[in-house]
Amino acid sequence: MTRSILTFMFKKLEGVSTGRLCTGLALIYILVAYACLQLAFKGTNASPVWPPSGIAFVAVWFLGHRVWPGIWAGAFFSNLLDFIHQGWLPGQALGVSAVIGVGNSLEALACTFLLHSFTDEMYLSKIRDIFKFVFSAMVACSFSAIIGTSTVYVVHPAANISFDMVWFTWWLGDMVGIFVIASIFLTYHKELWQFSSWKNILEAIMVTLVLVAVNTGVFMGTFPEYGFYSHVTYLILPFAIWATYRFGFPGATVSILTTAVIAVIGSILHLGPFVGQRLPEQLAIVECFLGVIAVTVLSLGAALYERQKAEEGLKYNEARFRSLVENSFEVIALVDTRGKVIYTSPSSKNILGYDTTMFLGRPMFEWMHPEDIPLVKEKFLELLQTPGGIDHAVCRMQHKDGSWRWMEGSGRNLLNDPVVGAIVINYRDITERKFSQERFERLVEYSPIAKIMVNKEGKIQLVNKTTENLFGFSRQELLNMKIEELVPQQFRDKHPGYRDEFNHDPKPRPMGPERELYALKKDGKQVPVEIGLTPIETEEGFSVLASIVDISQRKKAEEILRRDKESLELLVDERSKELIKTQKELKHFSRLADIGTLAATVAHELRNPLGVIHLAAYNLRKEKAELNDNRHLSNIEKKVWEGNQIIDNLLSYARIKIPNYEEVKIISILDECASSAQGRFGEKGIVIEKKYEADVGFIEADPNQIREIFANILNNACQSFPTGSDGGKVELSAERAGEMIKISVKDTGVGIAAEDLDKIFEPFFTRKAKGTGLGLTICNELVNMHQGKIEIDSKEGQGTKVSIFLPEYRRKHAENSSN
Repeated sequence: MTRSILTFMFKKLEGVSTGRLCTGLALIYILVAYACLQLAFKGTNASPVWPPSGIAFVAVWFLGHRVWPGIWAGAFFSNLLDFIHQGWLPGQALGVSAVIGVGNSLEALACTFLLHSFTDEMYLSKIRDIFKFVFSAMVACSFSAIIGTSTVYVVHPAANISFDMVWFTWWLGDMVGIFVIASIFLTYHKELWQFSSWKNILEAIMVTLVLVAVNTGVFMGTFPEYGFYSHVTYLILPFAIWATYRFGFPGATVSILTTAVIAVIGSILHLGPFVGQRLPEQLAIVECFLGVIAVTVLSLGAALYERQKAEEGLKYNEARFRSLVENSFEVIALVDTRGKVIYTSPSSKNILGYDTTMFLGRPMFEWMHPEDIPLVKEKFLELLQTPGGIDHAVCRMQHKDGSWRWMEGSGRNLLNDPVVGAIVINYRDITERKFSQERFERLVEYSPIAKIMVNKEGKIQLVNKTTENLFGFSRQELLNMKIEELVPQQFRDKHPGYRDEFNHDPKPRPMGPERELYALKKDGKQVPVEIGLTPIETEEGFSVLASIVDISQRKKAEEILRRDKESLELLVDERSKELIKTQKELKHFSRLADIGTLAATVAHELRNPLGVIHLAAYNLRKEKAELNDNRHLSNIEKKVWEGNQIIDNLLSYARIKIPNYEEVKIISILDECASSAQGRFGEKGIVIEKKYEADVGFIEADPNQIREIFANILNNACQSFPTGSDGGKVELSAERAGEMIKISVKDTGVGIAAEDLDKIFEPFFTRKAKGTGLGLTICNELVNMHQGKIEIDSKEGQGTKVSIFLPEYRRKHAENSSN
């Protein structure tokens, strides 16, 4: 409770601002320090009673070094007031008080720093902590004593008092002040400030009263002679030890406080065994005694606390050990040198079904399987010859129900241990594990997949028959072989790294999912494999079970499937292209058929009115001779003729027939068409130049359709020259091109725009002022029907070249075929 209150108080103070903390600390320091300075040697301010040092240390210890300005301010003002009261000059008083404040602040900071350097504990509970605390206080107080005494003696030396006496008094007062005040706060342990019963409370009250009575008798008594009765102070020591022994740190604290308060009050009242000295000297002797008492009882309290914690730890460990033994799933047994059981834990009943009393005094071999006794006896005899040695064994023991259970045990020779004096045997039931292991081994052995178990170092521990067949090694060769020996040489260097990576993150997974894996057979051949890894905990430690599948046949099947897939995709692609082409042709032919039907209908409807117009013009000329030279009639007759030509073209397109093939000499038809075109366009200055190769022969074609093709092509070439030009040249050539005959018509006319080249074979497309736009369409259809092709190369302003390819007629081949 007390410790909880103190902890709560300091926690609250931690949240207070530094300024308020320093102000409060300074006020407390001034009140206590000014009162204690009244007990000091005059002119030195060296008081043998100095609780402010303990207050300053506790403040820094619990609240941190931020409170040092409050310590300095408290020391400065308390010393300043006392020096002025003694008649010092203000300048001297200010300077000396400021330096003394520095010494007192440094004392608290140094003591805290030293103690923190020795221990991290906030509360002291061990002997070594008490000694570290005493040492820290002794060293830190020497700083304050040196600084304060030196400053006082430099500025205002005290008369009739030696420097040594003043320094010792200063040092002793500060140190005992820390011992007394700090002991109240640093030794509060909740578990020690509890009372178990009313008797305990009454005893505590009685001890306190006895301490008060003894201290009052010693320090409040009147003694006739100084020095002779000084030893009576030690009467207090047994009672302080009694209080500490019975109540630990609380008793020690009560002893210190009771003795300190009564001894100081008695000395101030000029009572006690040290009367006869000056008050500061008497108090200095009392402080020495208080220091001895404080260190003694605090050390004793720490020793008792350590012993108490050790006893509690021992009881706890003993209870825990007994609980572990009695509730362990393993059996713990002690046997003597003859193998007789002298102790067995209660878990033996759970494992073998017998009550523990059944085992006592009987040989442990009595329950073992006859086949396993020789091996266990041999190990037992070896263990007897090895003090401290350990050995292991696996055997069968008979259960109370008559069944045999597999046991795994270990024994240790502790015959020479004075506490044990027996062979300690631990054993446990592994029947289920044994059966599971056998099932596992059978499953592995007869698995159609190669199985290899490897330890962390990469050594093979287990293989099955499939593994032997896959790699070509015998089981004896594979066991204890490094797994890297089954990896092809080009991958072997990297494999240990992959193995270490798996060991650091063991979880079931395929090995190398992004790379092809190969295994190395005994004959040096490499086979493609797939590998799955599974981490397994075995009796020997961590292992990895690798499942290996030969995928050679699958690879071959995949390769065949890949090739078939490529072939199928190529075939499908070709057929798709042919289908698309056929669909386009069908669509084109359907369109042409529709256009042909329309053209025939239009031609039929236009032919009759044109015939009537032509007959009327003829009758007018016949009836009136003067109209023979009439320009208008001539123009009518010309337009009728042009209309008939258009109708003829429409009918020709609509009535394209299957060619009537025969042997045709292509040069003759070309000459005929060239002569017709020359006669028609010669008056415009157009010259047709012919270039034929000598070996150009025959074609198998319909002569009328071929004649129509080249007549159209030559007419277009002659019409390509602009109106008003001085003529032009048209080149007509024929040559062999492999199995084809190539006929070209080249002009130097206006040419064809690039955007029109893709449209020139479409029906009714034309850029001419006159014409139906069917000429090239008819030519293209007729060439296609003769298994030929037509190509046009033209540039606007540079002329046009039309090339027609027709199959050559091979007379010899035809004759051989007919024979």
